[in-house]
Amino acid sequence: MWDALAVLKSAFARWWSELITLTLLNVIWLGCQLVVIPGPPATATMYAVARRLAEGEHLFGRALWDDFRGVFWRAWQWGLANVVVVGIALGNFYAYRSFSGPGWGLLKLLWGAILVGWLLVQVFYWPLFYEQEDRSFRTTLANSAKMLLLNPSFGLFIGLFSLALAAAGVLFGIPLGTALMAWLALIGTYAVRDRLGAYRQRHAGR
Repeated sequence: MWDALAVLKSAFARWWSELITLTLLNVIWLGCQLVVIPGPPATATMYAVARRLAEGEHLFGRALWDDFRGVFWRAWQWGLANVVVVGIALGNFYAYRSFSGPGWGLLKLLWGAILVGWLLVQVFYWPLFYEQEDRSFRTTLANSAKMLLLNPSFGLFIGLFSLALAAAGVLFGIPLGTALMAWLALIGTYAVRDRLGAYRQRHAGR
């Protein structure tokens, strides 16, 4: 728990130190979501920005453009997978909303658990993507799930906090929208770096 709180503190402190730049980038990110086509690559690029900031680097326009172009198709692969999984889950809830009974209740609970589990894994997807040599969708998704399973309390705390932030961003719109993606990217990035650092320390002592 304390490690997770330290991650949140570091993430928000870094956001505050780059407040103007990150607010501007977040507004651009919002615009990209409205246009749709650049939406997923813009999301991936925000995580690239978070990684650079976590490493103490400065932000340069050309580097951001290179990140955006370099991840464009991989980001759309990720985006389409999310559309399919989330769309099927929500479609099932809507289509069978009037069905009742113990069996249907258990089935809806299962759909909900799968949806939440999928979304929790996405919290760590892009931060791990940028830390790996093998950046394939399948490998990154598997490693994200593995990180969540190997760090259950830490992963659930960070994941549920991130999902709550995302939900609040949807509910409250612009006030949180100008910071939401920067927060999510920094939280995910610092969380992954914290767990990878702990893992390396454990194995260095062997």
